[in-house]
Amino acid sequence: STTTTTTNESSFLILTQTKYALPSSSLAIVGGIIEPEEEALDAARREVHEELGVSCNEWKVLGNRFRTDVNRGMGWVHP
Repeated sequence: STTTTTTNESSFLILTQTKYALPSSSLAIVGGIIEPEEEALDAARREVHEELGVSCNEWKVLGNRFRTDVNRGMGWVHP
């Protein structure tokens, strides 16, 4: 699941991450694995809380195309 998180002021919340293949840190939007038996929206809520330490009052689904194991560049899933 991948999320784009905005504030009431229409600002995007992003995070700084370190990847082994990059010489320095990079900016990223929140994303992560959808656990077995977990709905995509529940995974998005969990990941936003884990990675940004915030919770959101409103959610808007922008699509239902999922990428599997994005850190390793695996394929797309079309539920």
